Amino acid sequence: MVLTRPASLVIRVGLPIGPSPNGRTGHQDWLRYRIQRNLPVTIVHDEYRSVVWASDLALRVMRLATSIENGIRHVAASRVISRVDLANYLLTRFGQSANYSCESRYERTAPHLGRVELRSRFKGELFQPLRSVLDGPREAPEFDTDLGNTV
Repeated sequence: MVLTRPASLVIRVGLPIGPSPNGRTGHQDWLRYRIQRNLPVTIVHDEYRSVVWASDLALRVMRLATSIENGIRHVAASRVISRVDLANYLLTRFGQSANYSCESRYERTAPHLGRVELRSRFKGELFQPLRSVLDGPREAPEFDTDLGNTV
């Protein structure tokens, strides 16, 4: 429906990692919340995503939103990573160790998509893949809210 309106923009994103509004949702906060409370954690071992930092994604979305782009655009990560690799990275980042169980996506009651890797066929700075979360955190850029640009 969005694309039926002229000059509309649909931005498809992978899995953003960052703080959630309630401290319990989103992959990072969900994992930390459950580990800190000694609740069981099950990671789907055969699921892969384009995982990026939410702050990087927000900057890219602002730049796309203020550009002349329209249609469907993907915001890709520099590489696709498994949920297990992501959990291990985040646990290390939290300075915590945890025992968690792993299951196949076919063993889960709720559907899991498997391998979801975004790519863009468009060229230019707005379509370069963002850093994967596994490439480490980056320094927070200053943000010009009027222009949606990093400075």
